[in-house]
Amino acid sequence: MSPGPNATGEPEPGTAVIGTEMAAAVAKETRHRQVDRNQSPLLGVSYDAGRGETQMLHLVESRVDLVIRSLATDFASQEPEERDRIRSALEMGDFYTLISYARRMMVLSLRQGDSSSAISGLNALAMIDQERLDWRDLSWAAGLLSFALVSLGEETRDRFGEAAALTEPGTAEILRKFGNSPSADLRGWRFRAVRTTDGLGLISDEGEPYGPTVDLLRLSEAWGKLVEDDGVWRVDEPTIGSRLPKVWLRDGNSDLDTALAALRGCVSVRGYLAGDANSMQSKQMLLTFVAEATSPQAAETIAEAAGPGASEAFVGFGLAHGPVSAVVISRSIVQGVDGLETRDSIERFRPVLQGVLGEA
Repeated sequence: MSPGPNATGEPEPGTAVIGTEMAAAVAKETRHRQVDRNQSPLLGVSYDAGRGETQMLHLVESRVDLVIRSLATDFASQEPEERDRIRSALEMGDFYTLISYARRMMVLSLRQGDSSSAISGLNALAMIDQERLDWRDLSWAAGLLSFALVSLGEETRDRFGEAAALTEPGTAEILRKFGNSPSADLRGWRFRAVRTTDGLGLISDEGEPYGPTVDLLRLSEAWGKLVEDDGVWRVDEPTIGSRLPKVWLRDGNSDLDTALAALRGCVSVRGYLAGDANSMQSKQMLLTFVAEATSPQAAETIAEAAGPGASEAFVGFGLAHGPVSAVVISRSIVQGVDGLETRDSIERFRPVLQGVLGEA
C-alpha cells in the first residue's frame, strides 16, 4: 500500500519506514527489469479502482478475477523452473494486482463458505517476489487469507505450506509464518466484517468504540454516492471506528470535549480528485465524518464547531440532524499547493448533506 493520509487527514504513523521499504523494493525492481525483459503474463491486466474493483465492502464483478485464477492454477501445476520464469516476468504492478486478487478471494470465500477461492488467492501470492514489493503488503494479504481459512475450518499449516512450496524463500517465509500462526481476529488488520445488501464484506476499522443506534454506514455510503455525482471527487470506502479530530473544529465551547468523548460511533469517508488513478497520490482531499452523539444537543455542538476558524489551511462546514452530526472539510495535502475547494464552493455540498442526514 502506498503511504498516504489516514482518516484524520494526517500522514499515517510509520510512513517514513514504509517509504524506505518501498524505495528498496523499487530499486530492486528496477535492477531486475534490466536483466529480465520478458513480457509479463499479466501485461495490461489490472483492477479498475474507478469501478470499485479494489474495494472489499462491496465486491464488484471483474474479468481480472478469471484471468488471475487461470494463471494461478497453471502456475501451481508447473515445474519449479517454469514457476521461476513466470515470477521473474511479473512486474511490481502485477504483484499488487495479485494482492488485490487475494483480498477479493478472501471476501469471496467468506461469502460462499468455500475455501477454494482463498486457496487460489494463496497460489496468487506464491507468484510474488517478496523483494520487489513492500513485504508488509504481502503480509497483510496473507494475514487476511489466514483468517478466512481459519473461519472456514481449514488447516492453515497445510494450506500455507503447500503455497510456500511453490515460491521463493522470502515469500515462503511469510506464508509459513501465517500458516503456523493464523489470524483469528480481523481487528489486528484494522478490518471488521459487516453484512451489506449484497453479502458479507470487509470495512476498514480504526479501532475507536463503535456502537451507534443509527445506521451511520448507510448514511456515509449515500453521501459518498452523491459526492461522486458532483463529478469533481471520487470517494474511498467508508472507515468505521474513526476518531473525529479536534483539528477540524473550532475549540471555543466547553461542551465540545464532552460531546466528542461520548460519541457512540463515527464513520469517515475520504475523497480524492476524480481521474486520479491512485487516491493516495492525490494532492487534494475531501474528508467527511458522520458521527452519532449521545444527544441532539451534543451533535449540534460538534456541527457548530466545524470549520477552519481563523486558519485558512482548510475549508469546511458542519451539520446536525437529531443525534447525528457531520463534518466536511477539504484542503490540499501538499505544501505550497492551494486547496481546490473554497469557502464558497464547498457550500454546494451543504444541501446535499442535509438531505442525507434527513434520512437518519
